[in-house]
Amino acid sequence: MIGRIDEYHQQKNKDLMKVIVQNGAQHALSRRIVEAMLEHIPWQRGVENISLCSGEFLAASFHKKERSLSLIWPFREPHPEKAVAIELLVAALATIEINGDLPKRFSAPRVVASSKEISAICDKCFALLRAPVEAAG
Repeated sequence: MIGRIDEYHQQKNKDLMKVIVQNGAQHALSRRIVEAMLEHIPWQRGVENISLCSGEFLAASFHKKERSLSLIWPFREPHPEKAVAIELLVAALATIEINGDLPKRFSAPRVVASSKEISAICDKCFALLRAPVEAAG
């Protein structure tokens, strides 16, 4: 069963952006979960890859020249909920699509609350956390 899930996601995601896990990063979201989420996220033109990294606090940073979005997960306790990281990822991709960059004072909750479409996509991504694909991660 897990092999079929892997094959399905590899085929489905071959045209989607790359998801990279930084060496040694202890990230709450697995590469497979993020790849599965990308199927539901329409804003992908401005970003070529997503890097799952570890750092001091939960954050997103966009490297415009490389067209790379870093999703940083805190390596120290307490960790935020996975849902907060999903909202951050979805809101960052939507903002980059619209503005071409992330503003210095980026507020994912504000972006999600301002758009029913973004909120609905976050809900689809939250459902993936409960799906069997996570077991394959």
